[in-house]
Amino acid sequence: MQTSFSGDLPRLRPPRRRSQLMTVFEEPILAIPEDAGARLRESLGLAPDEPARLAYLPGPGDVYGTFRHWREGRHDPRSPTVTYSLQFYEFCETASCEGLLISYSAEGAPTIADGGYTFVNIAHTPGAGTASYYASRYQYAQSCLKALNAFKPHATILSSDFDWQYLAQAKRAAGRLILSIHNTRWPMGAEHLSLRQKLGNAGYRLALRSADAAVCTSHECERQTKQLSGDDFPTFVETPQLAIRKTAGQGPRPAPSPTGGRLMFLGRLEQSKGVFDLLEAYSRLRANRPDLELVYAGGGGALAPLREAIAEKKLDGQVRALGQLGSDEVHAELAKADLVVCPTRTDFKEGLALVCFEAAAHGAPSVMSSVVPAQDLLQGACVVYPANDAAALAHAIGETLSDPERYERLSALCRKRAKITFDRSRSWGAQLYKALVAAGWKQPQ
Repeated sequence: MQTSFSGDLPRLRPPRRRSQLMTVFEEPILAIPEDAGARLRESLGLAPDEPARLAYLPGPGDVYGTFRHWREGRHDPRSPTVTYSLQFYEFCETASCEGLLISYSAEGAPTIADGGYTFVNIAHTPGAGTASYYASRYQYAQSCLKALNAFKPHATILSSDFDWQYLAQAKRAAGRLILSIHNTRWPMGAEHLSLRQKLGNAGYRLALRSADAAVCTSHECERQTKQLSGDDFPTFVETPQLAIRKTAGQGPRPAPSPTGGRLMFLGRLEQSKGVFDLLEAYSRLRANRPDLELVYAGGGGALAPLREAIAEKKLDGQVRALGQLGSDEVHAELAKADLVVCPTRTDFKEGLALVCFEAAAHGAPSVMSSVVPAQDLLQGACVVYPANDAAALAHAIGETLSDPERYERLSALCRKRAKITFDRSRSWGAQLYKALVAAGWKQPQ
């Protein structure tokens, strides 16, 4: 199903200040200068009393639901992290900006104006088949552009979900154009790219000329972006931020028993995320670890086939697929996990793997494939194995669980590295501020 945006937006009410709008969070959400709004307006060539209009296209999701939690001084309970949209609201609040958020869902939703924010939710479902898919993506992009033209933003933030083929069109309506890059262009460490990948990268290289700056979710995303755009293109790397300090101040975990242990996969369940590789690795480990448990948490297209595979292997008692969990449930499961496994395959363009940082905050080491960029930030507080190799995955898990000294050393390193997930100066919102100012000064007024 696909519908078009009408092109009309409700009239915005003036932004309300924090004292009028919401309860203050217990801890800061962003770390940006107190005069961030003045600096932003100056860089964009605006009058001192003119609010900057910022548009944000985060992709699918209930951004208005997150807004209602933010307005009451709460993190979104559906996520253990500080979400990007919540950081966007906090940034607009701090810098006195008006905001437009364009998201999509299968059904769509009426446009809402609330305070200084307008929420446009477009009905969009990618079509089945190549022609239908690209036609639906084109229609979605055109609906987004209509909303941008109606809002007339001074700057626009586009997530990776927005097709790069339409960046040049978006630039004409976007003002300054900031990319929020969440995925790599090719698997980390790949030495040879296919002809199709090379042609796609050539097109992306041209499209990047329309952008003014980028916030990247990992150093690998930044490296690839620089490789395609050139060193002069402003890029800033963010670090995922956990919402609540539920695990601060605890020491390393003890190693699990010689016959047991608890493995956890947390994330979207898809074949390209390696969920069946993990099941195969688990089956290999059971001979020496009969009490080993495996928990999958998350939704996705592979949930039903995975449950069928678990039943076929008669592993129902020791392997569970829980489905989607809320924030508190995620923390509860991570607190019980001995290892978190991120077995991403080479056919998925992994941008970071946030779960590895959520696990690190609980002192749980991660075993990840070689295409997972989280290894850059974890700096040794993880175990890496060759992607697509279930036997190598089983070996990496078995060795880590069987060496108590190594396990406890990894756990202690996890606690140490997890501190960056509470450093708000590294957050997406803080890097967004730098990108917006850099983009403003980049072009003549």
